[in-house]
Amino acid sequence: MTSRELCARCLIKMDTREGYSNLVLDAALKDCKLDQRDKAFASLLFYGVLERRITLDACLAPLCSTKLKKLAPAVRSVLQIAVYELLYTQTPAAAAVSQAVNTVRALGQPRAAGLVNGVLRSFLRSECKIPVPSSPQSARLSVENSVAEPLVRLLVKHYGTAATQLFLQCSGGPAPVYLRVNPTRTTAVELVSALAQEGVEAAPVEGIPGALVLTVGTGGDLRRLRAFEQGLFHVQDLASQLCVLALDPRPGMDVLDVCAAPGGKTFSAAGLMENKGRILANDLHPQRAELIAQGAKRLGFDCVLATSGDATLHRPELGLFQRVLCDVPCSGIGVLRRKPEIRYKDPADFADLPEIQHKILEASAKYVAEEGLLVYSTCTLNPAENQQVIEAFLANHPDWQPGRLPAPLGQGWHTTLMDTPWNCDGFFISVVERKKP
Repeated sequence: MTSRELCARCLIKMDTREGYSNLVLDAALKDCKLDQRDKAFASLLFYGVLERRITLDACLAPLCSTKLKKLAPAVRSVLQIAVYELLYTQTPAAAAVSQAVNTVRALGQPRAAGLVNGVLRSFLRSECKIPVPSSPQSARLSVENSVAEPLVRLLVKHYGTAATQLFLQCSGGPAPVYLRVNPTRTTAVELVSALAQEGVEAAPVEGIPGALVLTVGTGGDLRRLRAFEQGLFHVQDLASQLCVLALDPRPGMDVLDVCAAPGGKTFSAAGLMENKGRILANDLHPQRAELIAQGAKRLGFDCVLATSGDATLHRPELGLFQRVLCDVPCSGIGVLRRKPEIRYKDPADFADLPEIQHKILEASAKYVAEEGLLVYSTCTLNPAENQQVIEAFLANHPDWQPGRLPAPLGQGWHTTLMDTPWNCDGFFISVVERKKP
């Protein structure tokens, strides 16, 4: 099996089963006999095509006599892979075409070889131009950035064209990798040195103590590093790190993370608390709670207790907490570059989420002690899941009031991270607090 064939088979699975992209690819790579170089190329193609499918189909549609949706999945996937190579990689044109023809034959579609060859040569004759529509505006942004038009319209409505365009442009390609230093075991300076000894270059992030950004990656899994095994850091995007800074957990406090998996925010809080106090890290699924426990053990955070339970239901036996983090399940629009499947969602698919989020927020607020505070956050840019949820909560609870965000996040009590100097994920963070008696 070649890299292109593996990629095509994964794309077909995504189309027919709607699985999670990382799980589909990881399973395929685990079972194949490709060397590391070919696996890396297969991964590049797979995530690249997933991220650019609207753009790729816009290129293919005028060249195919048959509607793309009526093509055999194998044929369509092979064409998408080849056009992606021609547009976004250094693969020579002749090689991209010939490999596509070989791949469609290997996938059991030999009669489609002529079609694939003809379509790709027509694309080459067009000088590989992307047919971007001049109007409407949403259609242009959709094709340029490969994001479903209804989703583009939602973003433009609330943030304007310029901000939407910048966000979508920043949502293409690999996301930067950020680390959070474990302050109970090392310092940022020491971790930079330890990583360098393993061939990984990192630099501190200005304005966010304890945060590092990788400048030269590992070419593989960060979990293989000695520094990781020694619990010197965990991987966490800056937006999530800023969310924990807004929570302001301090040594000796009781803290509740109501939707904690995979555990990054819990671990950052434990570091800020110097592993002193108590953090209850909850998740709906017991197996995900167990992953949090394993991560806490690796990092040496014995202040963390992982538990499982439905966050929409208040459990009085858990007691009260000075800090509660309510990072709710959401549509994930802010993390398009990490979850390419979201690019093709319709906002109508998210209609039920605010009700669930509101239930979690209502239950979470009951855990907050007097003069305690709560952070409500999401990794989406949909106001219906963000401002509207927390503002409705405040309107219904006169004993609560807006809090204050820390300096890195500017003024006010809530913020939407969309265009930041750090190039972090899109995120919504808000702080509310109980009024003093």
